[in-house]
Amino acid sequence: MNKLSRRKQELERSEKRLKGIANVKPEYQEEYERLEAELERFYTIYVEKFTNIDYLEHELDMYNLKDSHRRQLQQEIIDKFKSQ
Repeated sequence: MNKLSRRKQELERSEKRLKGIANVKPEYQEEYERLEAELERFYTIYVEKFTNIDYLEHELDMYNLKDSHRRQLQQEIIDKFKSQ
């Protein structure tokens, strides 16, 4: 019986210690959480800027395409008047 009660006490102490350890935050947990929030904020900014740049590049491509068509039409008109 003595050995059994000693094992029960040891088990109870171990369980109590485990519960205590589970409730304690790791040493750098607060810094980790702060850095994680900062990273999330930077990623959001990055995605927004990347999306804006992609949109602006597309708009520039469309503008350049329209401009080249316009110049081509102007050149055709000039060539037509020259040939007359």
